[in-house]
Amino acid sequence: GKTVTCTSLLDAFNRTREVAILTLEDPIEYVFEDRNSLVLQREVGHHTPTFADGIKAALRENLDVIFVGEMRGLETMEQCLRAAEMGHTVISTLHADDVLACISRIIGSFPPVEQGRIRQSLASVLQGVIFQRLIPTIKGGRAPCVETIWPNTAVRAVLRAGDITKMGSYIGRSAGNDSFRESLAELHQSGKISREEFTNQMANLPVG
Repeated sequence: GKTVTCTSLLDAFNRTREVAILTLEDPIEYVFEDRNSLVLQREVGHHTPTFADGIKAALRENLDVIFVGEMRGLETMEQCLRAAEMGHTVISTLHADDVLACISRIIGSFPPVEQGRIRQSLASVLQGVIFQRLIPTIKGGRAPCVETIWPNTAVRAVLRAGDITKMGSYIGRSAGNDSFRESLAELHQSGKISREEFTNQMANLPVG
């Protein structure tokens, strides 16, 4: 479901803003038509050797939004952060078990000596993290269950300090974000998922 979410966001930019958008994909899954924006699409292995090389080339162009299909390695993460620091809106995906695991994985991908710098960079440029899991529904098909964090001043301060676990207190409706537990409960209460599915999903969540 990550690609669909990202594609929907890019489509919203394309329809509502006058910006230059670049997608770097492996492979290209959805072909955009220019609406209010200009959309350039490049495929890894055909138009550019790697995601990282594609981002480096993009930084020499007059672009507003860069979509990176997946942050697969340290160099790609480094280039994504660099692009964001230069003022580009960067959208990407990463495999992780929840919002905090996503942030921890980015930081942990770098050598310990570099992690302080990466935390500072993330604290400055991070606009939001969406974790999602597609849950089987009673009527067939799947429904997205999401967890989000949209950094505010307090979240950025915690990120700079390096105690990522403290960011957990800022996840949930009371903090203006979504938690996986709350989203899962909402799916069950609305009758979209079964009691059994709800129980199974809750049983697989970490304690805390």
